[in-house]
Amino acid sequence: SRLSVALGDRCGIPVTHLDDIFHLPGWAELDTEEFRRVVHDLCTEDRWIMDGNYGRVRDIVLARATHVIAFDLPPLVCVWRIVVRTLGRRLGWRRVTPLPAQVHADGEPFIEAVVFLTRAVMRYRRGHLARIVAEVTQAGIPPAAVVMVQRPGDAGRSVDELAAATERVV
Repeated sequence: SRLSVALGDRCGIPVTHLDDIFHLPGWAELDTEEFRRVVHDLCTEDRWIMDGNYGRVRDIVLARATHVIAFDLPPLVCVWRIVVRTLGRRLGWRRVTPLPAQVHADGEPFIEAVVFLTRAVMRYRRGHLARIVAEVTQAGIPPAAVVMVQRPGDAGRSVDELAAATERVV
């Protein structure tokens, strides 16, 4: 989320956080068809940054995407960040990724969130990432337009590279 916000600020492009659309108060989920409709409408804009990875709308996003950022960070880095972010939300820290707009920290049980998100990281590493990369390729997005963030320090460089590429596209 920080990377997408930094890129949006740098390029003057609006950022949409898919979590803000999908999650309703109390962690309820938006109906899939409504979710797809909203995302489709957002993707018809000339310039946009979509933050998040939801299989149920990936086809819509990739059909209009010009660039993709994928994360392949080490599992321990991911789990550590999950713990810090989730605990930080509960404690009101400002420098952590915020919850979806409609959800409050008191509605995010710490242990359950860490366990759920840690399992999601492991699923992602066991095959989801390969499937996502295949879908990006099938969507016709050229390899030069795909940035793979594999170390925490790569994110800043990725913003610089994508900002330069975006300036060439405009």
